[in-house]
Amino acid sequence: MRTILTIIVLSVATFFNNVLAANYFSGCPIEEPNEVVAFCTGENNLGITFPAKTSSKNVDAFYFGSVGCLGSTPSPSWFIMQIEDEGTLQITMDHSDFEDIDFACWGPYRGRNKTEVLNTICSDPDTYFKSPSIDGELFINKCEIKYNKYIDSIAQICFTEKTGLPISYIYFYEYDYLECENYAASLVPADIENDYRRTLYYDPTDEEVSDCFVTMKPEEVTLQDCSYSDSYQETCTIHNAKHGDWYILLITNYSQMPGDIFFNKTGGTATTNCKIIIDATSNGPHCEGDNIKFTVNNAPQNATFQWRGPNGFTSTDKEPVIKNATINDAGSYYVKMHSGDETSDEVEVLVEVGQTSTQDTTVVIKAGESYKLGNRTITQGGSYTANLLSRTGCDSIVNLTVVVIENDATILPSGPYCEGESIVLEGVVANETGEVLTSTWSGPNNFSANGLKVTIENATPKMSGTYKLTISNQLNNQIKKEVEVVVNPAYKSEQKTITTKENPITFGNEVINEAGTYTHTFKSKNGCDSIVTLIVEIPNIIVSNSGPYCEGDNIQITAEGLTEEQNFEWSGPNGFKSKSLMPTIENANKTHSGTYSLYLKEEEKNILAGSTDVVIMENVMEKIIEQLSLGETLQFGELIIDQPGEYTQTFKSAEGCDSTVSLTVRMKLDEKTTIHPSEFFTPNGDGISDVWEIENIELYPEAIVDIYDRHGKLIRKYTSYDNLTGWDGTDVNGIKMPSTDYWYTIDVNSIDKIYIGHFTLIR
Repeated sequence: MRTILTIIVLSVATFFNNVLAANYFSGCPIEEPNEVVAFCTGENNLGITFPAKTSSKNVDAFYFGSVGCLGSTPSPSWFIMQIEDEGTLQITMDHSDFEDIDFACWGPYRGRNKTEVLNTICSDPDTYFKSPSIDGELFINKCEIKYNKYIDSIAQICFTEKTGLPISYIYFYEYDYLECENYAASLVPADIENDYRRTLYYDPTDEEVSDCFVTMKPEEVTLQDCSYSDSYQETCTIHNAKHGDWYILLITNYSQMPGDIFFNKTGGTATTNCKIIIDATSNGPHCEGDNIKFTVNNAPQNATFQWRGPNGFTSTDKEPVIKNATINDAGSYYVKMHSGDETSDEVEVLVEVGQTSTQDTTVVIKAGESYKLGNRTITQGGSYTANLLSRTGCDSIVNLTVVVIENDATILPSGPYCEGESIVLEGVVANETGEVLTSTWSGPNNFSANGLKVTIENATPKMSGTYKLTISNQLNNQIKKEVEVVVNPAYKSEQKTITTKENPITFGNEVINEAGTYTHTFKSKNGCDSIVTLIVEIPNIIVSNSGPYCEGDNIQITAEGLTEEQNFEWSGPNGFKSKSLMPTIENANKTHSGTYSLYLKEEEKNILAGSTDVVIMENVMEKIIEQLSLGETLQFGELIIDQPGEYTQTFKSAEGCDSTVSLTVRMKLDEKTTIHPSEFFTPNGDGISDVWEIENIELYPEAIVDIYDRHGKLIRKYTSYDNLTGWDGTDVNGIKMPSTDYWYTIDVNSIDKIYIGHFTLIR
């Protein structure tokens, strides 16, 4: 199975010696961190499966897809686990269809959750994916890597242009690729090739090549175990695992055949954390205005979900979305998964929302000077906007006003202001001679003041308008400048909202779960105070139902304290939705069992007001067979039975549901009830044995009697045989049958028995 790959590994040895096998990645080998699936080796009652991928992809962050000990990485799947109990852990991995798989395992890593761990290791893969060379050396030859990267980049372009095939096909077209490598080697710049060549003549510890080699310490190696065998079953062993440690598993589906991967603990004292297999995450990091999308990996097809989070957030979607996120949407979100009769523990998904900041700045420069804003150089006065990245990775919008002082004077921009702030008016004069100047301001409401810089305290919207600055020298030569000032009012508003104690809301910096009136000061769109009064109502609603119910009953759900004026909706199993005060479900069956929840609708949010569990019990149907002796009676409910037959009665079970019982009564066979056909009869009219008699046939009026001649021809058929008027030896046309033997079948349904035999007609 590995023959072709062995040839390839040997053929490229010209460019990859054993030292290079200590992986040095060009990028994170985990291409899609959100597709890394969490698993555990414990009990899984939720029906979660771990499919083996069948894609044409390889792990392409390293040359030739080789990672760790893996010579190739077809159809890669990435998995992550967390240690619960400490010790040694031995995990066995199987392909469900007995197809070849391989693996590599790295760790340990630390982090609060899966997302944090993956972000950490992908930020510096060369640190967190360290593997020793094939022969155990702990050196990385940077000069050789640089040399090979150059050759590899040219050779890959050459190969795809030459063959028209993707680079993953080099394993099957090795000679084409080798020709491209030789071509690429001829193009390597002299400095890169010389640095590489000198590492071939010196030991890595020699000072002459110390700039080319990176030495790894044994404790820096993160590859824990690896196998490239041809087996469908692989075993990974991790020593000295600690509580909270995370480990990454790469499993490659070498055969690319579909199936599932099974994980089983087969040795050691360590255990894994099974709570993480409800693999919930979000698409973070997030900034204000982004959409927060939650995902759950590897959920069974018919699973249902229950989300909750800050600000009364609830959802039953598998992958809910919060649009246009704000800082208040940050926090811990929780999800439960229901699969069949099993319910998972709540899983936490931590969401961080970075703030988008806006900064207004004014700078003054002289004519001919410049100012740097981001990657722009500004020399002209005016307003400029730059969208920069803050430390959190979110937008930082800078609104810059540049004032250029020309030959005389200018006024610095003033405002806009909020009601109650101080207005600052400031002029700047380009006075190179030092002559004595006087400055006078005038403005709305007969405002007047002296000086280049004046302050007007406790501004009101009435102070908005045009302010003028007049600058005079000793000869009364004047410079006049103007500036528009805007004073925005502060706003006050009152709002009402509904919530429940179980769904607290965030208002400013307060978390509220009690009814009352609350006041908070926010910033309005114009940057001024907006004083909001919030009236919080918490209705006292008690949700219940009149169950338990029997199949066929009508389910009645009630919510004490709920009124028609409130905006609400019910939800429940099988997609149940209702806006009725007291919803009714007619003719209930087992599928209607489950949790019915009442949600109050407040704007676009659903607030859980209460839930009730509905139980539907089955109506039992039972079949019983009893035997009855001749002369005996049997009591069945209100019936006294003394004859065989079919009887039906309806009873009440212990739970109060209908229990329908079908009773089949059969005659108990003994000497008094067994059928005994006569062995002969003489239909000669002498009054003795003139008809064929069947002893006890009167006990079975439903018996069917068939009489045949010796050739198997049906002579007579009786659906109710009477010994007084039984067979007299004639056929259906009244013709006398000859003396000889005749055969019979007697089918008695009530005792589930057929008698077969023969008798003699004697004339």
